[in-house]
Amino acid sequence: MAFCCCAESVAADDTILPITQLSVAEAVHPYPDRPGTDEPTPMEPQDRPGRDELRPLQFEVVEQLTAAAPPRTIELTLDRAEGNIGIVTYLRASTLMLTGIGPGTLQKHNESSDASLQVRVNDFILQVNDKTDPEEMAEEMMSQTKLKLKVQRVVPFKAVVAKAGKPLGLRLAYHSTATTVGVTDIGAGAIQDYNTNALPDKQIQPNDRIMSVDGVMGHAEDMLKAMKGKDLIVLMVARVCP
Repeated sequence: MAFCCCAESVAADDTILPITQLSVAEAVHPYPDRPGTDEPTPMEPQDRPGRDELRPLQFEVVEQLTAAAPPRTIELTLDRAEGNIGIVTYLRASTLMLTGIGPGTLQKHNESSDASLQVRVNDFILQVNDKTDPEEMAEEMMSQTKLKLKVQRVVPFKAVVAKAGKPLGLRLAYHSTATTVGVTDIGAGAIQDYNTNALPDKQIQPNDRIMSVDGVMGHAEDMLKAMKGKDLIVLMVARVCP
Protein backbone atom coordinates (compact mmCIF):
# COMPACT_ATOMS: atom_id res chain seq x y z
CA MET A 1 0.00 0.00 0.00
CA ALA A 2 1.27 3.42 -0.88
CA PHE A 3 2.36 5.74 1.94
CA CYS A 4 -0.37 8.21 2.87
CA CYS A 5 0.94 11.75 3.03
CA CYS A 6 -2.17 13.07 4.79
CA ALA A 7 -2.62 13.35 8.55
CA GLU A 8 -5.32 11.03 9.90
CA SER A 9 -5.76 13.27 12.95
CA VAL A 10 -7.63 15.92 10.94
CA ALA A 11 -11.26 14.82 11.15
CA ALA A 12 -14.03 15.73 8.72
CA ASP A 13 -15.76 17.99 11.25
CA ASP A 14 -12.68 19.91 12.44
CA THR A 15 -12.42 23.69 12.15
CA ILE A 16 -11.78 24.98 8.65
CA LEU A 17 -8.06 25.31 8.03
CA PRO A 18 -6.81 28.04 5.68
CA ILE A 19 -4.81 26.48 2.89
CA THR A 20 -1.99 28.98 3.38
CA GLN A 21 -1.44 27.45 6.83
CA LEU A 22 -1.45 23.88 5.60
CA SER A 23 1.57 21.91 4.58
CA VAL A 24 0.94 18.94 2.31
CA ALA A 25 1.29 16.66 5.34
CA GLU A 26 -1.45 18.50 7.25
CA ALA A 27 -4.28 18.25 4.74
CA VAL A 28 -7.42 16.27 5.40
CA HIS A 29 -7.08 12.49 5.35
CA PRO A 30 -8.50 11.35 1.99
CA TYR A 31 -10.94 8.86 3.52
CA PRO A 32 -11.73 9.96 7.14
CA ASP A 33 -14.47 7.34 7.38
CA ARG A 34 -12.16 4.57 6.12
CA PRO A 35 -8.97 4.76 8.28
CA GLY A 36 -5.87 3.39 6.66
CA THR A 37 -7.30 3.62 3.15
CA ASP A 38 -5.07 5.63 0.85
CA GLU A 39 -5.95 4.33 -2.59
CA PRO A 40 -8.65 5.41 -5.05
CA THR A 41 -11.45 2.87 -5.50
CA PRO A 42 -10.31 0.33 -8.10
CA MET A 43 -12.97 -1.46 -10.10
CA GLU A 44 -10.58 -4.09 -11.44
CA PRO A 45 -7.65 -4.25 -8.97
CA GLN A 46 -5.78 -6.97 -10.82
CA ASP A 47 -5.88 -5.02 -14.09
CA ARG A 48 -5.63 -1.47 -12.77
CA PRO A 49 -3.71 0.75 -15.22
CA GLY A 50 -0.41 2.10 -13.97
CA ARG A 51 0.04 5.78 -13.05
CA ASP A 52 2.31 6.46 -16.01
CA GLU A 53 -0.17 4.81 -18.37
CA LEU A 54 -3.03 7.01 -17.17
CA ARG A 55 -1.26 10.35 -16.97
CA PRO A 56 -1.22 11.30 -20.69
CA LEU A 57 -4.99 10.75 -20.98
CA GLN A 58 -5.68 12.81 -17.86
CA PHE A 59 -3.67 15.75 -19.15
CA GLU A 60 -5.27 15.55 -22.60
CA VAL A 61 -8.79 15.52 -21.15
CA VAL A 62 -8.29 18.37 -18.70
CA GLU A 63 -6.80 20.58 -21.39
CA GLN A 64 -9.85 19.98 -23.61
CA LEU A 65 -12.28 21.05 -20.90
CA THR A 66 -11.33 24.71 -20.56
CA ALA A 67 -14.06 25.97 -22.88
CA ALA A 68 -17.53 26.62 -21.44
CA ALA A 69 -20.19 24.20 -22.68
CA PRO A 70 -23.36 22.60 -21.31
CA PRO A 71 -22.56 19.33 -19.57
CA ARG A 72 -23.36 16.22 -21.55
CA THR A 73 -24.93 13.19 -19.87
CA ILE A 74 -24.03 9.79 -21.28
CA GLU A 75 -25.80 6.51 -20.53
CA LEU A 76 -24.22 3.14 -21.23
CA THR A 77 -24.29 -0.47 -20.07
CA LEU A 78 -21.18 -2.50 -19.27
CA ASP A 79 -21.13 -6.25 -18.63
CA ARG A 80 -18.38 -8.05 -16.75
CA ALA A 81 -19.37 -11.23 -18.55
CA GLU A 82 -17.71 -9.65 -21.60
CA GLY A 83 -14.45 -8.95 -19.76
CA ASN A 84 -12.96 -6.57 -17.22
CA ILE A 85 -14.68 -3.21 -16.80
CA GLY A 86 -11.38 -1.29 -16.82
CA ILE A 87 -12.45 1.60 -14.59
CA VAL A 88 -10.70 3.40 -11.74
CA THR A 89 -12.76 5.86 -9.70
CA TYR A 90 -12.06 8.39 -6.95
CA LEU A 91 -14.64 9.02 -4.21
CA ARG A 92 -14.11 12.47 -2.69
CA ALA A 93 -16.11 15.60 -1.80
CA SER A 94 -19.39 13.64 -2.04
CA THR A 95 -18.83 12.87 -5.72
CA LEU A 96 -17.59 9.86 -7.66
CA MET A 97 -15.16 10.76 -10.44
CA LEU A 98 -13.69 8.49 -13.09
CA THR A 99 -9.90 8.80 -12.82
CA GLY A 100 -8.63 5.99 -15.01
CA ILE A 101 -9.61 3.92 -18.04
CA GLY A 102 -7.69 0.74 -18.72
CA PRO A 103 -8.18 -2.26 -21.01
CA GLY A 104 -11.75 -3.51 -20.70
CA THR A 105 -15.36 -3.05 -21.72
CA LEU A 106 -15.40 0.73 -21.17
CA GLN A 107 -12.42 1.14 -23.46
CA LYS A 108 -14.21 -0.99 -26.07
CA HIS A 109 -17.31 1.20 -25.69
CA ASN A 110 -15.21 4.30 -26.35
CA GLU A 111 -13.50 2.78 -29.37
CA SER A 112 -16.86 1.95 -30.99
CA SER A 113 -18.66 5.22 -30.08
CA ASP A 114 -18.76 8.71 -31.50
CA ALA A 115 -16.53 11.14 -29.60
CA SER A 116 -19.58 12.86 -28.10
CA LEU A 117 -20.66 9.57 -26.51
CA GLN A 118 -17.29 8.47 -25.19
CA VAL A 119 -16.65 8.42 -21.45
CA ARG A 120 -13.53 10.36 -20.43
CA VAL A 121 -11.20 10.53 -17.49
CA ASN A 122 -12.45 13.16 -14.99
CA ASP A 123 -16.12 12.62 -15.89
CA PHE A 124 -18.55 12.38 -12.96
CA ILE A 125 -20.48 9.15 -12.41
CA LEU A 126 -24.07 10.11 -11.51
CA GLN A 127 -25.76 6.73 -11.31
CA VAL A 128 -24.88 3.03 -11.29
CA ASN A 129 -27.94 0.82 -11.83
CA ASP A 130 -30.42 2.27 -9.32
CA LYS A 131 -27.78 3.77 -7.00
CA THR A 132 -27.06 7.53 -6.88
CA ASP A 133 -25.22 7.85 -3.56
CA PRO A 134 -21.46 8.00 -4.33
CA GLU A 135 -20.47 5.32 -1.81
CA GLU A 136 -23.30 3.03 -2.89
CA MET A 137 -22.34 3.55 -6.54
CA ALA A 138 -18.76 2.53 -5.79
CA GLU A 139 -19.95 -0.61 -4.01
CA GLU A 140 -22.36 -1.41 -6.84
CA MET A 141 -19.55 -1.19 -9.38
CA MET A 142 -17.48 -3.67 -7.42
CA SER A 143 -20.27 -6.15 -6.66
CA GLN A 144 -22.50 -6.33 -9.77
CA THR A 145 -21.86 -8.02 -13.10
CA LYS A 146 -24.04 -5.79 -15.28
CA LEU A 147 -23.66 -2.03 -14.81
CA LYS A 148 -25.95 0.61 -16.24
CA LEU A 149 -24.06 3.89 -15.90
CA LYS A 150 -25.09 7.51 -16.17
CA VAL A 151 -22.05 9.75 -16.59
CA GLN A 152 -21.77 13.54 -16.78
CA ARG A 153 -19.06 15.30 -18.75
CA VAL A 154 -16.94 17.62 -16.60
CA VAL A 155 -17.18 21.28 -17.67
CA PRO A 156 -14.92 23.40 -15.43
CA PHE A 157 -15.32 27.13 -14.91
CA LYS A 158 -12.55 29.66 -14.27
CA ALA A 159 -12.23 31.44 -10.92
CA VAL A 160 -9.66 34.23 -10.57
CA VAL A 161 -9.03 34.74 -6.86
CA ALA A 162 -7.12 37.67 -5.33
CA LYS A 163 -5.88 36.84 -1.83
CA ALA A 164 -5.21 40.44 -0.76
CA GLY A 165 -3.09 39.13 2.09
CA LYS A 166 -5.78 36.74 3.31
CA PRO A 167 -5.75 32.94 3.51
CA LEU A 168 -7.92 31.17 0.97
CA GLY A 169 -10.13 29.80 3.74
CA LEU A 170 -10.67 26.45 2.06
CA ARG A 171 -10.97 23.08 3.68
CA LEU A 172 -9.64 20.58 1.17
CA ALA A 173 -9.49 16.81 0.77
CA TYR A 174 -7.24 14.97 -1.63
CA HIS A 175 -5.29 11.80 -2.16
CA SER A 176 -1.56 11.62 -2.75
CA THR A 177 -2.10 10.18 -6.25
CA ALA A 178 -5.30 12.11 -7.04
CA THR A 179 -5.61 14.32 -10.11
CA THR A 180 -8.10 16.72 -8.49
CA VAL A 181 -8.59 18.39 -5.09
CA GLY A 182 -11.98 18.27 -3.36
CA VAL A 183 -13.47 21.28 -1.59
CA THR A 184 -15.22 20.17 1.61
CA ASP A 185 -15.91 23.54 3.28
CA ILE A 186 -15.33 27.28 2.95
CA GLY A 187 -14.57 29.71 5.77
CA ALA A 188 -13.50 33.34 6.09
CA GLY A 189 -10.87 34.29 3.53
CA ALA A 190 -10.17 35.07 -0.09
CA ILE A 191 -12.54 32.45 -1.54
CA GLN A 192 -15.42 33.81 0.51
CA ASP A 193 -14.60 37.32 -0.77
CA TYR A 194 -14.45 36.00 -4.33
CA ASN A 195 -17.87 34.35 -3.93
CA THR A 196 -19.40 37.63 -2.77
CA ASN A 197 -18.70 39.21 -6.16
CA ALA A 198 -19.05 36.16 -8.43
CA LEU A 199 -22.12 35.07 -10.35
CA PRO A 200 -23.99 32.25 -8.57
CA ASP A 201 -22.88 29.57 -11.04
CA LYS A 202 -19.25 30.71 -10.75
CA GLN A 203 -19.07 30.66 -6.95
CA ILE A 204 -16.84 28.02 -5.38
CA GLN A 205 -18.89 25.65 -3.22
CA PRO A 206 -18.40 22.60 -0.99
CA ASN A 207 -18.17 19.37 -3.03
CA ASP A 208 -16.56 21.18 -5.98
CA ARG A 209 -13.42 19.69 -7.53
CA ILE A 210 -10.39 21.87 -8.27
CA MET A 211 -9.04 20.65 -11.61
CA SER A 212 -6.06 22.99 -11.98
CA VAL A 213 -4.28 25.90 -10.27
CA ASP A 214 -2.47 28.44 -12.47
CA GLY A 215 -2.23 25.80 -15.18
CA VAL A 216 -0.84 23.16 -12.83
CA MET A 217 -2.91 19.99 -13.22
CA GLY A 218 -2.75 16.24 -12.93
CA HIS A 219 -1.31 15.96 -9.39
CA ALA A 220 -3.11 17.12 -6.25
CA GLU A 221 0.05 17.88 -4.29
CA ASP A 222 1.42 20.06 -7.09
CA MET A 223 -1.84 21.98 -7.21
CA LEU A 224 -1.75 22.62 -3.46
CA LYS A 225 1.77 23.98 -3.76
CA ALA A 226 0.64 26.26 -6.61
CA MET A 227 -1.98 27.79 -4.30
CA LYS A 228 0.71 29.19 -2.04
CA GLY A 229 3.04 32.12 -2.55
CA LYS A 230 1.01 34.09 -5.12
CA ASP A 231 -1.48 36.85 -4.40
CA LEU A 232 -3.52 36.09 -7.54
CA ILE A 233 -4.40 32.53 -8.55
CA VAL A 234 -6.50 31.11 -11.36
CA LEU A 235 -8.53 28.01 -10.52
CA MET A 236 -10.39 25.70 -12.88
CA VAL A 237 -13.27 24.27 -10.87
CA ALA A 238 -15.80 21.55 -11.71
CA ARG A 239 -18.98 20.29 -10.10
CA VAL A 240 -21.86 17.96 -10.78
CA CYS A 241 -24.53 19.99 -12.59
CA PRO A 242 -28.26 19.41 -11.94
